Order: sequence, then structure tokens, then C-alpha cells
Amino acid sequence: MTYRRLRNGVRAYLGVDRRVTTVARAGEVVALDPLGHGYSRAVAGLVPTQLPLDRQARVIELVDAPEPPWWRGFWLLYMILRHFSIRRFHKLTKALDDDDDARRARMLFEQLGGMWIKLGQLLSIRTDILSDAMCRELSSLQYQMNGFPTEVALRVLEEDLGVPLQRVFSRFEAQPFAAASICQVHRAVLRDNQRAVVVKIMRPGVAGSFSRDLALLGVIVSVLHALGMAKALRLREGLKELRTLLQEETDYSYELLNLKRMRKALARHDVIVPKPFAKLCSRRVLVMEEIPGLVMSRYIKYRRDDPDALRRWEVQNGIEPSEIAEALLITTLRQILEDNQFHGDLHPGNIMLLCDNRIALIDFGSVGRLEVQQWQIYRQITASLAREDFNRAADYMLMMAPSVPATGVPEMRRALADVMRRWQSRSGLDTISYQERSMGALSADTARILQKHKVPPTWSMMRIGRALGTLDASLQTLSPDGNFFRLLRAYFRDRSKRERSLGGRVAAASRAIGEVSTIVSDVKILLAPQLRNQAFRLRGMADTVTVVKLTLLASLRHLALAILAIIAICWLADTHSEIFPPWLDRHVSGPLHYIDDALPNLHTLHWLGGVALVFFGIHLLDRAYRAMSRGG
Repeated sequence: MTYRRLRNGVRAYLGVDRRVTTVARAGEVVALDPLGHGYSRAVAGLVPTQLPLDRQARVIELVDAPEPPWWRGFWLLYMILRHFSIRRFHKLTKALDDDDDARRARMLFEQLGGMWIKLGQLLSIRTDILSDAMCRELSSLQYQMNGFPTEVALRVLEEDLGVPLQRVFSRFEAQPFAAASICQVHRAVLRDNQRAVVVKIMRPGVAGSFSRDLALLGVIVSVLHALGMAKALRLREGLKELRTLLQEETDYSYELLNLKRMRKALARHDVIVPKPFAKLCSRRVLVMEEIPGLVMSRYIKYRRDDPDALRRWEVQNGIEPSEIAEALLITTLRQILEDNQFHGDLHPGNIMLLCDNRIALIDFGSVGRLEVQQWQIYRQITASLAREDFNRAADYMLMMAPSVPATGVPEMRRALADVMRRWQSRSGLDTISYQERSMGALSADTARILQKHKVPPTWSMMRIGRALGTLDASLQTLSPDGNFFRLLRAYFRDRSKRERSLGGRVAAASRAIGEVSTIVSDVKILLAPQLRNQAFRLRGMADTVTVVKLTLLASLRHLALAILAIIAICWLADTHSEIFPPWLDRHVSGPLHYIDDALPNLHTLHWLGGVALVFFGIHLLDRAYRAMSRGG
């Protein structure tokens, strides 16, 4: 309260007039600006004053969007082959410079446009393969593009709304204030409650264009894979990730769902997320409330161009950069470690500053999640890192890997622990560059060690790296001398404080009960079938032994019958040879006489007794066979 009084006193001294009036409209409290635009209760009183440069926004040029020519695929292949041919020539002539190479790659992706912008951004997270310069350039691929004609945007909007615009909006700005590879964005005011909103309208034909380019990329990846090239990039998995990403970004139904979920989750973080108006949304149109804050990208530009004016603005609006940096990192870690759903693209254009050190996040087209087991392991990695237990953190990191080589694991484990230990030592040094102390640097170093030992990373882990890496651009400006290890510990202190509260204890007990229930369910669902299968296998082993015994008994019985038959034939051949025809006697007499000579010369009564014993043995074998085959 004291801080707010002081801030308001400074504003009064400086003559700052926020000119915001709180009124009730359509049963909802809104804040009205001088133009009569209404904002929700969540941002009432948090609308910052405007900076002069904010009024000098780039005017989006509107151009027709013709259908792609039939030869676009050939042009794409030509541009890609040309780029790699030039790169190969520079490499052979030893004139390849990392910064120039990265800049040319970024320019290539920007020239190809559309889906290729998304591909470049996706490749920027491959810090294990690509150079620092390449990752930095690809992560800064331009979003600003030419817009498409207003009449086209209005036609798409009316088709999806199903009613004339005048019945929905009291004001609609024909000129978009932003344009990207997928959409352009207009400001508007709702008619029923005068709420200020932004309307994202998808470019016509963007889904078809992306689909065609994706098919071409699939052919290129198949050829490279067949030739054994670029296997380290794991392009097939990357293609699958890109296909999922484009499917989500070319259908606003996904972003609408993400907005609803993240708005509910981030409300607990004191982070504002725009409210979507679901009844006005469709696959091609997304309508959500406008957040009247300062975009972080503009803040960074102002910090570079006019730091004195920016500092006056910070004082007027109760903004302390170091506290904003801590709040940003804490909410990002809470999203990753506690909620398991995190903003996947925290570049400065998606972060907004409000009064009183409050922040808002926008553009939830990309939301990352981890599989439950991977998420639990990643939580242990971060906790071990904060405790400076680097060996344990390295062990957990190896547990997250899809596969680990049979040899060299102790060496790799030591290397990972050493990298973390060096990063912790560097984080407090003011004499080294920001990049060397950043969390992105730690992610890049560990990724390179894993790559050296042929341990493939997972795309979900790389999305976490991208979220933290893109956040670096904002943290570098807000806290250029920031100690990231200290910020990491600040998160765990904040988490411990929340867990000690009554609500935290109730939530912890609820989670514990849920985990116990999950374990019981796992035992019941997963272990019980394994026990049954083991019983079946044991029974199968018993059945196998029974089959062997039955086979042995049958073989002994057949052997005894064969012996009886041979003895009978030999006796007949010796005593009644005349019963055999001449041709048979010539063929069997030799072997039979040989067998007869081998047999002992016994009295006839002895032979009859032996035969009787053999018959009795056959009878016993037959009884045993029948009894065992019946299971008795």
C-alpha cells in the first residue's frame, strides 16, 4: 500500500493523468480509456501510460495474395540448392564465416516465407547441432509481413461470424496493426459491452500453401535420409513436429483451447492472459480481449534508443525491471515444473508490461507439454541443479534421454556435471558476456555433450529449451547483470513459501492422495496383467514339460513295437524262410541274418518270456501315455 501511495504521489507530481474511468457495462466492470474502449476487471487500473515511440508503429502494407504459381516448387528447390551450393563453395575455399552463414540462412527462410519461417524457428532450438550464431539468427526470424486486403479479411470474418459486422462490432479498424505468415490482426470494439478486442484473421489459402510446402519438404527429407545425409538433425522427427505445429497454428480451435487452459492456470501466477470470446471464434477467426500494455519488443527498443525517457516511464507506472525479470522466470518455471503446460514461444513480442510490475502473455498458438514420466524427471533435474547436486542432475538428465550408449556413460556423466558446475560458477561473474551466463548457454552446452556421445535429444525437451532460450532476450534487457542461479533459487523459495501456506498444504495433500491412487491403479492395471502373464508362462512351461514326457513315452512305445516286429521277422526268416518270396529273401536276408547273429542264442521259452515282458512294458507305456494326456 505504501508503495502504491508513493507511486501515485510521483504521478501527481509529474502531472500524469491516466484518464481511466471504471464503469459497469453489461453486468461487467470495465475500465474505459479516453476513446471509450473498455477493458476487463483484470486490467482495470493496470493500463500503463503510452510512450512516444509507441505512436510510431509501422504501417502494414496491404497487398493482394495471388495463388502460388505452378512453378513455386521448382523455385523453392532452386533457392535451397543455390544456398547450399554457395555455402559449400565458401567452405571449400575456407571463406565460411559463422555469422555470415547464419545471416544468409535467415535471409533464405525469410525469402521462402510461409511454412519455411516456422521451419527456421523450429531448427533454431537445435543448439546441439547448429552454431550459436545460426540458432540466434533463426530464432529472430521476422514475423512482420505485408497484410492482405481489408475486403478479403472482412469477407472471411463475416463468413465465419454468420452475421454482418455491424451487429457484432461498434468499431472495426480496417488497417491491421500486425501481420505474420499465418494471419493479420485488427483492433475492434464489441457492440454489446464496448470491450476492446483484437481480431486475428487467418490468411486465405494458408493451410493449402503450407500443406504443399510441407509435402515438398517431406520429399527433400526422404531424399536426404536415403542418401544418409543430415541424420544428426533427425529430420523425420522434426518433420513430424513441424506437421503438428502447423496443424495447430492453422486452426484457431487449438489456440482457443490453449487460451482457456492457460488463462485459468496463469491466473494463479498473477499473470494476465487475454480472455477469448468463444462464440465469435472459428477455425479462421480468433477474437479476444485487447491487453493495453507495452510489448516487450518495444520496451527493448526504447531501452536502447532513449533509456532516460524509459526510466521516467517506469517510475510513472511502478515498474522495476529486476522484479519483472524475476516474475517472468518464476512464471515460466511454474508453467514447466508445476503445471506441465508452458508457453512455447516467449519471444519479446509475446510479453506485455503493465503497471505495478504485472505482466501479460499473448499468442498461445504454441503450448508445450511433457509426458508425465519425462516431466517428473525434469523436475528432479531442476531441483538438483538448485541444490548444486550436479552429479544427481546429470544422472536424471541421462534418464530423460531416449537411449544411452553402452560405453562411455561415466565420462559423459562427469562432463555433464562439470558443465553445470562451470555454469553455476559463471552465473555470478559480471566480467563475462550475458550469453555465457544465460540458461540458454547451459542448455546449449549440455546438448553438445549429449550429441558428442551420440545421445539423441527429444523434441519435447528442445521445446523447453526454446521457451527458456527465447526468454533470454527479455531477461538480458531487464536484468543484464542478472545471476540466473540466484533467479532459479528465487523460484524455489517462492515455491516453498506457497507450499507452506494453507492452500499449498491442501494442494500438496491432494496431490499425495492422487499419486497414491495412481500408484494403486498402476499396480492394479499394469502389474496384475504381468502377474497373470507370468502365471500363463509358468503354465506354458509346465505344458511344455508334459509334451516332452508324452513324446518320450510315445517314442519308447514305438521303439518296443519295432523291436518286437524285428524279432518276429528274424525268427520267421530263420525257421520258416520258405514263406518269403525269392525276390524279398534276396533283399532282406542279409540284414536279417546280421541282426539274428547279433541276438543272443536263447531257448524258445526264454524268447517267449522276453516277448511277454516287452508286451507288458508296451502296455504300461500305453497306460502312462493315456493317463498323462488326460491330465490325470
